[in-house]
Order: sequence, then C-alpha cells, then structure tokens
Amino acid sequence: MNLVLIEKEVIDELFNKLNYLTAKLQSNESKNQLSENWISNKDLAKVMDVSFRTLQQYRDNGTLSYSKIGSKIYYEIKEVDSLLRTNIIE
Repeated sequence: MNLVLIEKEVIDELFNKLNYLTAKLQSNESKNQLSENWISNKDLAKVMDVSFRTLQQYRDNGTLSYSKIGSKIYYEIKEVDSLLRTNIIE
C-alpha cells in the first residue's frame, strides 16, 4: 500500500473547488440548462400538467419520441411542440 501525505490546506482547497463545482451543476440542473432543445421527463410532466404514467404511454405507443440516458428521460422540445400543434382543436 502506498501512503501519500497532503497538507491540510491543499485538501481544503480541493474540497472547496469540488463543492463549488457541485453547486454549479445543481444550479444548472434546477435551471434546466441541459439544452435549449431538450426537456426532462420531470419538467415536461410539470409543464404539460400530466402524470409520469401519461408520458410513459406516449413513449410506449410512439406518440412522443425520447432519449434515455441511464434512468433519465429527455424529449426534444420540437417533438413536443409538433405533438401539441398536430392535436389543436379549433
């Protein structure tokens, strides 16, 4: 086993930088700055005022295409816009 000695100030500075980066990432997620072209499952459910199950049905029957990364699901905003426009009732 190798033992590495690091001064406390260096470790404190490293943790401060790590905490800063973590805060920035969380801030970006809360502002939904993933991209101007994509929206998360959670945000889309909130915006459309529908349940997660409704969005699941849209995915399952091909009504709405999506992208999945790990357990996160994202939709292209232009696809959502197209879906809403094609279902306009006058």
